[in-house]
Amino acid sequence: MKVLVTGAGGFLGVHVVERLLAHGQTDIRCFLRDRGKARRLLELVESYPSSQLELCYGNLRSKSDCARATADVSVVFHLAAGLKGAPAELFADSVASSRNLLEALEGRQDISLQSTRVVLVSSFGVYGVVPLGRGARVNEETPLESHPELRDTYSHSKLRQEQLFWDFQRKDHFELVVLRPGVIYGPGGGPFSNRVGLQIGPVFFHLGGSNLLPLSYVENCAEAIVVAGIHPDSAGQVYNLHDDELPTASQYLRAYKKGVKKVRSIRLPYFVTRMLAWTLETYHRRSQGQLPAIITRYKAAAAWGGNKFGNAKVHSLGWRQLVTTRDGMAATFDFLRAQNATVASTGATPRSDSETIGAVIPAAIDLEKNICEDSQQQKEKKTIMAYPRVLFVSVLGVGAIITGFLYHDHIARVKAAWLEHITPPAPYFPPGAVWTQDISHASVDPQSATMISWLADAGGWGHGRMQVDFGLRVLQASPSTPMVTFHKGPAFMAADSDKVSVFPMPVGGGIEAQPGYQCDIDQDDCHLLVVDRSHGKLYEAYQANYADNALSANFVAVWDLNRVYPPSGRGDQCTSGDAAGFPIAPLVFSADEIALGSINHAIRFTLPNPRIRAHVFVHPATHAGAPRGPVSAPPMGARFRLKSSFDMSKLTPAAQVVARAMQKYGIFLSDGGNIALTAQNDADTKAKYTDMDFGPHDLQDIKVTDFEIVNMGTPIRLTDDCVLNR
Repeated sequence: MKVLVTGAGGFLGVHVVERLLAHGQTDIRCFLRDRGKARRLLELVESYPSSQLELCYGNLRSKSDCARATADVSVVFHLAAGLKGAPAELFADSVASSRNLLEALEGRQDISLQSTRVVLVSSFGVYGVVPLGRGARVNEETPLESHPELRDTYSHSKLRQEQLFWDFQRKDHFELVVLRPGVIYGPGGGPFSNRVGLQIGPVFFHLGGSNLLPLSYVENCAEAIVVAGIHPDSAGQVYNLHDDELPTASQYLRAYKKGVKKVRSIRLPYFVTRMLAWTLETYHRRSQGQLPAIITRYKAAAAWGGNKFGNAKVHSLGWRQLVTTRDGMAATFDFLRAQNATVASTGATPRSDSETIGAVIPAAIDLEKNICEDSQQQKEKKTIMAYPRVLFVSVLGVGAIITGFLYHDHIARVKAAWLEHITPPAPYFPPGAVWTQDISHASVDPQSATMISWLADAGGWGHGRMQVDFGLRVLQASPSTPMVTFHKGPAFMAADSDKVSVFPMPVGGGIEAQPGYQCDIDQDDCHLLVVDRSHGKLYEAYQANYADNALSANFVAVWDLNRVYPPSGRGDQCTSGDAAGFPIAPLVFSADEIALGSINHAIRFTLPNPRIRAHVFVHPATHAGAPRGPVSAPPMGARFRLKSSFDMSKLTPAAQVVARAMQKYGIFLSDGGNIALTAQNDADTKAKYTDMDFGPHDLQDIKVTDFEIVNMGTPIRLTDDCVLNR
């Protein structure tokens, strides 16, 4: 079987060829336009001596070159596309050349198009994310862009290219696989994606904030392209491609500054970016196009709208990430640092093999072009070329000032009105409850340093970083909330559970990480938390599911909100929705609390079970679950406190609110798990995390070594002999 790879000499193409060889494809025709890019392909022959690598030079704009390229091939991986240049150039290299390729496949006499598989590498840019609103999840079912003319030319051309392939597929009935990568990066690529921000003159305007970057390390992307491209079940399917662990734009920029070089950056919140876009659009319109509106409100919403992403579909084909995100970023930054050193020593202009993560300002308004100074005429040209830059920066600055004056009072009024509608959360328990105890001056446990040191050596937090999960909903019941019949689940923990026959089920609510009240208890924890303040009760169920007009669960606790529980909680040796026996809802923080600037309670956290001391717990915990750690590990129920010396400037303002609570109230080791912190899902709050500029990785700069453990008391041996405090 002969495989054709177009764009084989490019940043991504070389890696796709290498992964095809690694997967046993030995007869590959590499189509490339630049003979200078053949060296890296020829080096692959040395690593795969049994392979037959054919280099075919040409231009897909030429129909005769397309005919040569497609002769006797059974599979086509189409990577070639326009990446930069004027709109006409982009459409010629992405759309017109693709039509030539498809028509060449149609016109072959030796192999019919129906027996050919075509793998198209498209882009995330084809999705119409703006109508979905802030924070929407992007998956393969997300609608395509309906207003490509309002987006950048690259996204427009990729959408038209993809539509062209589907048109031909419906006509000719060949196998088509469409792959949509996120931001491809790696050694040989550029430093920044527009999703991080824009470089304007000497200043980098950081616009991405806490938005997730759908990064795809070039080797991981190539592996996904090959796995999906050759899988027998992928025909007619679309797959999104990105890595598993995604950093935020802020985290990427901080890592770049630390690993490559310092850059002058200004962070603009999303609402400021929108206002600035309005200013630029207004000036563009009133000046009759004197200055291009490179930032529009539509483009801002598409690039910095706080979308979330998922890659489960390509995982279902067997794809696995080859290079971790941490290692991928390290390799990329090593390359960029070496490139900068070369530029500094030679004065050469840095060159990127890819524009995928490279240029941040369209070529049509590139304000940093190198103008040669070999003649007076060129000097004059340089002077002339400086005017657009001065004009742009001036309008940007003036626009920002005008925007600030026009909107400062308005923003203040809107924010004040917004906060007025956010009611400060009422305490769950009366004064004196351990969860609201100020421990900022509590004594440190004698074994604190030993436990923290051991935990750091063992890997620290799950996944090696402090991460936040937002899947847990805390529902509010009212006197009119319907009560549904409660049935014991198949593995009901009778000794530890409270006796209930009915359970409140608020309309429009849902179980943890679910859109409603149905949950697969064999796959998920399926917590259901309902606060009924009118009756002074907190209902917490574990492995809950609603079916046949009744709710079932394998555990249920009903906490008395009018009671200050003793150190033994609901009873020693008794578990709860958490392994430690704690209530869950009072120990999760919410977007409303962040918006108000204060979290007035302790926070629950988890560690992997091998990093929690086995067979014991300490009060206020009453149970331990299944930890497997040694005596040097912290026990279930340990209360960690963020050191007062911690440098808060590392964190965003929203993250600082959480960190201050960790200093005053601490965090309780509550359960085993890989994601350290749990925040309340904002489906049930007035404030939203995206508005607070708070994301799942905004606390990752907080290490276990930034904590100390307050005095724990005597560990209690786990026996599982639960006796409830009635």
